[in-house]
Amino acid sequence: MEEILAEKIRALAGQRRFAISRDVYDIHQLIKRGVVPAAVLPVLPRKFEAKGIQIDAVRVSDLEARRLQFETDWHRRLTYLLPRSQSASFEDAWETVLQVMQVIAK
Repeated sequence: MEEILAEKIRALAGQRRFAISRDVYDIHQLIKRGVVPAAVLPVLPRKFEAKGIQIDAVRVSDLEARRLQFETDWHRRLTYLLPRSQSASFEDAWETVLQVMQVIAK
């Protein structure tokens, strides 16, 4: 699960050109299931390097600036796919992601 979290963090931090709400949802669900963001810190530099992304350049403010893109994608491409038992609000998932990214950006 930590490997998946690391991949999702890397995707949100700049690997993807387009806002993909599945990444937001997946991070939220992984954290809800007990995956600890700090546990992925040792593997992140290699993952970022593999995609040519500088981990030192990760800024929560850059992600926050894309909030509307993620929210639009959430409502357009994700909500109808989620079973009621696994649904989540965008606001809750977004807050989780921002908290995770703050751990990474330190």
